[in-house]
Amino acid sequence: MTIGIPVEFSKRALYIGDGGDPEDFVRPCGITSVSTRLSVQTRRVTTPNYDFPNSRPMKTEIREVGRAYALQFSGLLLEQDLATWTSWYRNGGSRNVRWSEMMGHHVTGASFELPGLLTDFETTGEFKNYWRISGGIELSGLPVWQTYDELYGDLIALYGDDLSAILQALENAING
Repeated sequence: MTIGIPVEFSKRALYIGDGGDPEDFVRPCGITSVSTRLSVQTRRVTTPNYDFPNSRPMKTEIREVGRAYALQFSGLLLEQDLATWTSWYRNGGSRNVRWSEMMGHHVTGASFELPGLLTDFETTGEFKNYWRISGGIELSGLPVWQTYDELYGDLIALYGDDLSAILQALENAING
């Protein structure tokens, strides 16, 4: 009998682009809950049975017309994330959003980037407590998944499955 291994929260992450050139992505640290939603728009098409044209009922097919992706999140409003959220909800507009999924305990996984709109954003504060946030992001377009091998193949070849060494190399490259 196989024992299932649950996926840890830290293995999937949301990053928000700043719109710059080159674009920098920030991972909001205060997020403690994320849900992803795929909605498929369908259309029913009824076609006659050509072998027996007068027969009833006709054949009904369901066809995919479109897909929509969305993210819902909640968590604490942290000071280091305040500028990102404030800028987005005050100015509106589309931001590039990156969704990343790491698989297992190894450096395998994939990510995609899509433009997204902050469609709802709520802050809730209580006396003598911390401010909390919740909101939703609607993504535009179909994701093109890129594997970590495609994105970071050179680092994986150099460091193997040593995730901490790869992360340290990335941090060193970013910070110069």
